Parts: sequence; structure tokens; C-alpha cells
Amino acid sequence: MFSWFLKVGALLAKFTESTIVPLVKVKCGDLSDVENYRAIMISNAITKVLESVVLDKLTSSSYVDEYQFGFKAKHSTGLCTNVLKCMIDYYTERGSYVFCSFVDFSKAFDRVNYWKLFNKLLDDNVAYDVVKLLSFWYSNQSVSVRWQNTQSHLAFKIVPDKALFYHPFSSHVTFVRYCLI
Repeated sequence: MFSWFLKVGALLAKFTESTIVPLVKVKCGDLSDVENYRAIMISNAITKVLESVVLDKLTSSSYVDEYQFGFKAKHSTGLCTNVLKCMIDYYTERGSYVFCSFVDFSKAFDRVNYWKLFNKLLDDNVAYDVVKLLSFWYSNQSVSVRWQNTQSHLAFKIVPDKALFYHPFSSHVTFVRYCLI
């Protein structure tokens, strides 16, 4: 069935349906504050399997820099922090100054132009049929929000997995790595 989806570049309607459920982060906090909620998206089980298959095709077909820590198996922010600490120690022990720059991409995922992302995936030699399927999936999402006992339908786009988010920055990571600053 998944092979057929890739071949035709389309999905059955059930694969594009999801429900967002907001969860309270701090129950004794301000329940009227939107920052006190995080959303989880619920899809049917077979859709989750399809996401895994597509994600595997994405990660196996693209170059991932060894210094990338996000969306990478057996890597964590703790590991990244340790690498940074070791680098700072190395250079300061030798009398050098160390300058760091940090970028918070926490809200950037919501602002990505996905059509540029899909083109970037093609530039990164991700198979055309995978990108075509992802663009169909993105364009045909049917999302509802469940709040207590009420469910409402919305019209907005959600890409199945945030691992796609890394691709626009892969060339920037490589550039910074080799710029010899």
C-alpha cells in the first residue's frame, strides 16, 4: 500500500486526518495563558507507520553533518552541550578567546515556507516520489481540535514530522563548520 502511495504521490483521506489535543503544562498555572499549553497531534496508527517509512527514506537519502544534534539518532542536547564545553575548555586553556552565537529556532518551524523546503529536499537528492507524497500530504491535511467534549475542524497545514525542518539549514551547518572562524 505504501509503495502505491509513493507511486501515485497521493494518500487516502484517512491518512491526512489528525486531531490536535491541547495539554496543560502546569495545572496550577494560568489556564488562560496559551503558553501554558502544548499540543499533541493524534493520527491513526497506520499513518504513524507511514511517517516512519517516509522519515527513513528522508534520512537515508540525505547528508547529515556530524555536528548536527537535532533529529538524529543517539544525539541529544546534553551531548551537544558537552561538545561545546570541551571546545571552550580547549581554546581557553590555550589563551584564546571564545565567542559563541546561539539561535533559537523554537518558533521557526511554524514559519517555514514548505514549498521552498520541498525544493530543498529535491536539491538534497531526496527521491522525487517522496517529495511529491510529502507535498500532497501537506496540501491535503484535515485537522480538527478537540477541547474537552467539543471537536472543531480547521483548515491549516501541518507537515507530518519535524525532522523535515533540518533540511533548510543543512548547508548552513556545513558552511559554518568549514568557515575557519
